[in-house]
Amino acid sequence: MKHFSRATRLGLVSTALALSACGTLPSAGPSVSSVKSSHDVDIVNVTPVLAQQRAATEAVRHQTALQQSLASLSGEKHHGGFTFAPGDALHLQVWTISPWPGSDSQQGASNVPSPIDLGDYTVSDTGMIDLPYVGPTSIRGLTLDAAQTTIAHRYAALGILQSPSAKISVTSSPQGSILVTGAIGAPKILPWTPAGLSLASALTQALGNGADLIGSTNGQSGDSIATQVTVLRKDESVTLPLDEALAQQIALAPSDRILVKRAPLVRVTVVGGGVHKNGELDFAHVPTLAEVLASASGLDANAADDHAVFVLEETSQGQRPVLYNFAWNKLEGLVASHRFPIKDGDMVYVAEAPIVPVERAVSILFQLAVPVQAAR
Repeated sequence: MKHFSRATRLGLVSTALALSACGTLPSAGPSVSSVKSSHDVDIVNVTPVLAQQRAATEAVRHQTALQQSLASLSGEKHHGGFTFAPGDALHLQVWTISPWPGSDSQQGASNVPSPIDLGDYTVSDTGMIDLPYVGPTSIRGLTLDAAQTTIAHRYAALGILQSPSAKISVTSSPQGSILVTGAIGAPKILPWTPAGLSLASALTQALGNGADLIGSTNGQSGDSIATQVTVLRKDESVTLPLDEALAQQIALAPSDRILVKRAPLVRVTVVGGGVHKNGELDFAHVPTLAEVLASASGLDANAADDHAVFVLEETSQGQRPVLYNFAWNKLEGLVASHRFPIKDGDMVYVAEAPIVPVERAVSILFQLAVPVQAAR
C-alpha cells in the first residue's frame, strides 16, 4: 500500500482549496450563496405561516375550479327536443276500454281503462313502425307527445276502441349516443334516451366491474396514478376527478364524449447533489415538500447543505419565476415543508454543502497522485 507524505497530503489539499477559490471544482449544481444572489428569480423565504397560507389558497383554488366545472356541466337540462329518427327503439302500450284478449278490462267495468301491450318496435329507415291493425305509421321527426297522439288517432279511427291513448317508452336511440373511451378497456357506446343519462350512470355502465380501471398500472405505483374524467361537449371540455364524477348528479347532453384518463396529477423534478435520488417523481395527489423529499429517499446527510432547500415555481408567461427558500437547519423549515403544497411542474433543488466539492477534488487529486508515487 502506498503512503503519502505529510507534505504531499498538504499540497493536495492546498491545491484543492486553490481550485475552490477559482470556482473550478466539480459540483452537482449551484451553491446556496450563488442561488440566493441570483437576480433572475424572486426569492421568498418560507415560514410555516406562509406555507399554511399557500396550502389554504391552493385548496380554495381547487374547490373553486371544481365548482365551476360542475356548474358548466349541470347548467343545462337536456331532456327536451327529442324527435324520433330511424333506429330508435320503443315500447308501446294503448290504454282504452276494450274487450280485446290480453287486456285487463273486465266484464261490466266499462268505465275502467286498461293497457293493451303492443310490444317493442324499431323505427325503420323510412321512419315507420308497423302497428297491429293500423299498419305502417310514420313517426319520423315527431316529438314523443306528437307520436303518442298520432298513434292514438290511428287506433281511434278504427272505431273499435273507446277513447284510446298511446303510451310510448323510448328504450334506446342511436342519435346522440354517448361515447365512453380511454382507460376503460374497450370503448363503450351508450344509447341516448329522452329520460336523459347521468355521468355517473354512463361511467358505471362503461366501467363494468372496474377491473380495467383499477388493475394494471404499467409498472407504476398506484399512489402515483390519478384517474380523471373529461366530458367533451361540442367545443368545450371539463375535467373532474373520478370520485367527483361518480358522486355528483351531472346530466349529460346528447352526443357527449367521455374520456377516462389515468396519469399523474402532479409531476415534480428533484435535482441537486444534496438529495439521494434525482429525477421526476409522480403523484396522484398534491404532495407537500416533505412528501416529495421523502419519495426522493431524503437528503444525503454527507452532501446536503443544511441551510436551504429550494422550490422553483414556473409562473405565467412573462412573469419572473419564484424561488421558495426553506431553512432546513431550523425547525421552522421542517414545519413549513410539511405544510407547503407542490404544484405540477415545480422543481425541488437541494444544494451540496460547500465542503463537498473540496472533498471530491481531494479524492480526485489523490487518485491522480497514485501513479506519481508508484513511479518513484
